[in-house]
Amino acid sequence: MRPPTTILLVDDEPGIRRSLGEALKDEGYQVVKAERGEQAIDLLHNPDGESLQLMLLDVWLPGQDGLETLKQAKQIRPDLPVVMISGHASIDTALQATKLGAFDFLEKPIDLDRLLLVVGNALRQSKLERENQRLLAEVEGGRFSSRTAPPCAASWPMWPWWRLLKAGYCSRARTAVARRRWPACCTCRAPARTPPSSR
Repeated sequence: MRPPTTILLVDDEPGIRRSLGEALKDEGYQVVKAERGEQAIDLLHNPDGESLQLMLLDVWLPGQDGLETLKQAKQIRPDLPVVMISGHASIDTALQATKLGAFDFLEKPIDLDRLLLVVGNALRQSKLERENQRLLAEVEGGRFSSRTAPPCAASWPMWPWWRLLKAGYCSRARTAVARRRWPACCTCRAPARTPPSSR
């Protein structure tokens, strides 16, 4: 059984921490709460900080504000998706947060359906980026070669698919290259199919 996804919720309003925390817990997430930006940065510096997989961060915080907290958080954990939340932010603030690496920006009062959608999207993108980085490192390290590939992977159009297959990405490999036909002879034993084109 996989451990629950842990989300760091940073907001100085107790009501917001309580309502959002309960909504996230109802969806199966584990929630760690902080009311100041400094506390959030301390949590990221702790050994347990690696378990945090997403941050919900208020823009207006006492002491260190949300934008500065975002900047420091990205220096500590560049891969950590951060969703900014605020009730009084301007377009300029949202643009600045995006430039600093925020995944998205939510306005208060927060629609819970919208919150859960954004959280899910952020986590999926973060997971995909980690998988891509791992796959790239394995390929660049020379782990895969044409000597271990089946005949169907001999041609260049099939080679990217085979590299994904070897890394365990069968479902993604079938849709990785647009307008190509997926062979039935590969090790995943998947039937021949034509992946949807990506534009």
